[in-house]
Amino acid sequence: MFNVKILTLSPEKSNSAIGDFSSLGIEVVSLNMSRIKGAILGSKHLVEYVKKYKPDIIHTHGYRADILSSKYLKKFNRCTTMHNYPFYDFVMTYGKYMGNLMARKQVRALKKIDRAIACSQTIKDEMVKHGLNTLVVQNGVDKELFKVVKNDDKNLIKKKLKLPLDKKIFISVGHLNMRKDPKTLIKGYLKSKAKDDGILLMLGSGPLIEECKEIAIANSEVLFLGHVNNVKEYLNGADYFISSSLAEGLPNSVLEALASSLPVCLSDIPSHNEILNINNNAGYCFKTEDIDDLTKKLNLLIEQDSEFLSAQAVSIIDNKLNAENMSKSYQSIYLDIIEKKFNKSDL
Repeated sequence: MFNVKILTLSPEKSNSAIGDFSSLGIEVVSLNMSRIKGAILGSKHLVEYVKKYKPDIIHTHGYRADILSSKYLKKFNRCTTMHNYPFYDFVMTYGKYMGNLMARKQVRALKKIDRAIACSQTIKDEMVKHGLNTLVVQNGVDKELFKVVKNDDKNLIKKKLKLPLDKKIFISVGHLNMRKDPKTLIKGYLKSKAKDDGILLMLGSGPLIEECKEIAIANSEVLFLGHVNNVKEYLNGADYFISSSLAEGLPNSVLEALASSLPVCLSDIPSHNEILNINNNAGYCFKTEDIDDLTKKLNLLIEQDSEFLSAQAVSIIDNKLNAENMSKSYQSIYLDIIEKKFNKSDL
């Protein structure tokens, strides 16, 4: 129904998903501007491109894109997706003063865009406090890409990844920073019975990598694998998923784990609760930053029937948080925007 073009503001990094879009026949254009260059020339180049293409709808993602949309693309039909709660994430990333300044600036921008969409009910509830009433389209994952594998196939994957066949594989995926709180995760795991018959895989890197390795220094049960380009394979080879995050939008890493039939043990932040409220038989939530409660919930998790837990995990994706549902919701919003006919003259 829609002809999609993607415009990025900055040069693509090595882990860019540009290839995924190109393989689908979607044109991706980049302005290739640094933040400094973008601040000087960004608006000019953006307006030139948009004026040439004349899109029916502009859908922005992220701080810079939202600011530019609110200032320079007012004559077009626009929507935006919020993937995080800026008053928490920006403060964690940029510090209290700059983070709050950026968050307030983004909220002002969002109020000037036709449709603000939150990727979770959690974010919508937070943004109401700042006078912004958003729509909600929950994140969803591709059920064909992330799916259940048979036990024999799982063992083949474990062999390929050089993982032991006689141990349960626990996995965590994410940046090793304060927001993800990996130190609590590792300490809780090492205190639990899970380590007696298991191995913890830490996928990702970050500023806390050395502190995390120091915590696990005498334990061969914890493996730090850094950044990998085959996360899906590791999920297919794993048995359980753990996240200790202090804040999330609606984390794709958790959804991908559930789609891969992994029972989960998650910190009890609102977005994790939002996921497990769909089916709380898919795993457990533990008190955020509470090592002892994580230990307790991991012990409970491994005592349950793993096949039953796995089936409940997949049901969350099959019934609710899948890419098809997400796509249909966005298409409905696009059509609503078009049908309302925000007639705007050319720039």
